[in-house]
Amino acid sequence: MIRSNEKVSELILGGFDHDDLDSRITWSSVKGDGYWSVELQDVLLGGQSLNLCHDGCIAIIDSGTSTLTAPTPHLQGVMEKIQGYECKDIDQVPALSFKIEGKVYDLKPEDYIATSDGKYMYTYEHPPVDQIVDCAPQFMAFDAKDEAGRPIWILGDTFMSSLITIFDVEAKRVGFAEPNLADFETE
Repeated sequence: MIRSNEKVSELILGGFDHDDLDSRITWSSVKGDGYWSVELQDVLLGGQSLNLCHDGCIAIIDSGTSTLTAPTPHLQGVMEKIQGYECKDIDQVPALSFKIEGKVYDLKPEDYIATSDGKYMYTYEHPPVDQIVDCAPQFMAFDAKDEAGRPIWILGDTFMSSLITIFDVEAKRVGFAEPNLADFETE
């Protein structure tokens, strides 16, 4: 599920194509049963820790969720730091990163903010109805914890569209790698 203006995604069942990878696969063990859950060690914005997972967090890697979901207080922390940018300045919004099993995965602003041509940046508070919102972070509040009391994030398509994601059922692990965009065929 690679997002690119010139490339298309692909879904391969029963394996993966090594030619699609532009980096080594980093594997993360699945925690628990029922979901593709991995340990989320940290959330960073512009390379700086937001200190949201100091007591541990869980990330569910889910292709059935189109956004990034997180507990309301976590989203408020992220939104407070990115609100105020105008849509035309999206390239100035900091990268949002997730540290999983010691590896940091970066989302560029265009990976986590949906845009159209416009002037207003979405803020945590909903804008007045008469104000057109032309770009919006792909976030959704989801207040849940795992059985150990750790906050749960869901890293859906917004996260997965910037990486090759491999679900290994037999070994109970999820792998991530940078895509080789040159290998993907154009539409």
